[in-house]
Amino acid sequence: QRLYLWQQLRNRYGKDSEYYAKADEQARAARKDVASATEREARDTYDERAKLIEREVRRLEDSGATEAQVAAFKVEQWTKLRGQYAKDSEYYEKADEALYQARKSLVDKTSKLAEALVKAEKSRIDAAKKTDLEAIEERKKAYVAAQDEKIAAIDELLAKEQMLNTDADYGTQIAEKNARIAELASAVGPEGIAEREQAIKERDRMVLEHDRDLRKRELDSQKTALQKEKETQLTAYDREKA
Repeated sequence: QRLYLWQQLRNRYGKDSEYYAKADEQARAARKDVASATEREARDTYDERAKLIEREVRRLEDSGATEAQVAAFKVEQWTKLRGQYAKDSEYYEKADEALYQARKSLVDKTSKLAEALVKAEKSRIDAAKKTDLEAIEERKKAYVAAQDEKIAAIDELLAKEQMLNTDADYGTQIAEKNARIAELASAVGPEGIAEREQAIKERDRMVLEHDRDLRKRELDSQKTALQKEKETQLTAYDREKA
């Protein structure tokens, strides 16, 4: 207003008059005051807006916003503030620098968040994979154990049937041999006597071999029992460790 009034007063006089020069001097002083006041107002306005951004940032942080959310808010606000100034102004440059730092922080926070998410997902996948592999291994062990048990049962049945067949064959052969010996008991000729003696030797040999077979069965049975006892105890130790 002062500049306007001095300009109005100056314009009433000729440019070569003393009063024009005096009024023009006052107008120049008023113009400087306007420029200074305008600069001060622009600075105060910028500072106040920057403070508002920082206050809102603190409010977001206090409310539990993530670092990435806070950084994104800064980018948005500094972009808006920068857009209110000409590109060749001091405040555009200041807002642009703050915007650059905000963008840099946003990229950093977003990258860290992505890394954390990837790490968490990888950990979850690894845990799931470990669980699946362990489950497969347990199913495999259970299947092998079941199959081994079936095979062992068949082997045991075969052994028992072989034993019964051997005993049956032995009983038949001994009976036949004793019957032949009985038939030859009344033989008086050398051939009959020789055959009877040979039959007795064969029978005695059969009895000896059968006794040896029975002894071997007994030892095998003891060995099998000890092996099963060992396996049972080892399994008990493994369960205790687990």
